[in-house]
Amino acid sequence: MALQKFLDECAKISGLKPQANTKDGRGLASANCFELSREQNKDPKEIALKAADKAGKRKKTLVAQVVAENGYVNFFPSKKF
Repeated sequence: MALQKFLDECAKISGLKPQANTKDGRGLASANCFELSREQNKDPKEIALKAADKAGKRKKTLVAQVVAENGYVNFFPSKKF
């Protein structure tokens, strides 16, 4: 249940569809920007950077840090999580 709340907050602040992440060092959740890049005909790295910037400026409680990396947006939990 807590993980779903975290994923919901990640989606709300970024406008993306994050999924739970299984890779160490990549945050608790990540969103892939490659499908969106095909739809928008833009570079996935550019989309990830804009989404991470947008998310970093929004109010959040469960998310401490949002990082764009190679076309992905990684979400790291706060201490409240």
